[in-house]
Amino acid sequence: MLRAVDFGESDRIVRLLTPGTARLTVMAKGARRSKKRFPGTIDLFNHLAVQVEQRRPTSMARLEHTRLIDPLEGLRRRPGRFALACTCVELVDRLAPEGVGGRESRRLFDVTLAALRAIASRAADARLQVLLELRLLEALGLRPELGRCVRCARALGDEARLRFHVGEGGGDTAAFPETGSTKRTWPLIPTPRLPPRSAWRSSSPCARGAVSSSSRARSTAASTASGTTGPWASSSRTT
Repeated sequence: MLRAVDFGESDRIVRLLTPGTARLTVMAKGARRSKKRFPGTIDLFNHLAVQVEQRRPTSMARLEHTRLIDPLEGLRRRPGRFALACTCVELVDRLAPEGVGGRESRRLFDVTLAALRAIASRAADARLQVLLELRLLEALGLRPELGRCVRCARALGDEARLRFHVGEGGGDTAAFPETGSTKRTWPLIPTPRLPPRSAWRSSSPCARGAVSSSSRARSTAASTASGTTGPWASSSRTT
């Protein structure tokens, strides 16, 4: 189960991921009151066996009955696991197609279930998050190309500057975007590095105050000499 939202006095709108239809939105009538049809099973991450009835093609399908297969309790034992599972479920919920069958939907279901089971059985860290996100994006058909340049198809190595081309969806070996191009690129491997914290602490508060005072003095003198008017110049003279 990907999501559930309360609707009306006793109903719930439930969003499921199924092997036959990918994402499926259904209405669970009386889900907040009926303990026989939905005995505490409509909950996030639950692996369920469901009975769905589609009365009219134009209306929302109805969820008639659910049976709990696996609650994946390990996802709720640690905050890190729960947060990572929420990230994966939200990724699938936002990007998965609605009502599309075939091998792709079955593969997406299997990859998502395997990802949740992996999170429930091990420590959640940044490496696991990146790995699972890439696998889910691949199952969705949206995995970025990180092995070859999206422009020249050259294998990506240890370039000094490597950028990610947003429009093409992959790594780009060009150091800078083309002149006059409107396409945007973002650094994939940042090259500049900040100085160590020891260098920040080396300057005393008095020294920083003196530098700040001298900067304000130079700004005030420049504003006065150029005859600058307006709120910024007035603020500088007041300071």
